[in-house]
Amino acid sequence: MTERVSARLPESGEAELLGLPDGVRVLSVPVIACDASGQALQVSDVRLRCVAGGWRAGRSGT
Repeated sequence: MTERVSARLPESGEAELLGLPDGVRVLSVPVIACDASGQALQVSDVRLRCVAGGWRAGRSGT
């Protein structure tokens, strides 16, 4: 499994979908799960809303 976490400003529509006020960043966590041969079995992109003191799960449109 491969995961990469990054923080960024939300794309158009994401702020509204996640209920984010202006200036709040989104954590983007793309995940690729592979079998022993390296064949991808699952690909997902989890988006989390950053809040003071941590993060809160949000819904993604993708």
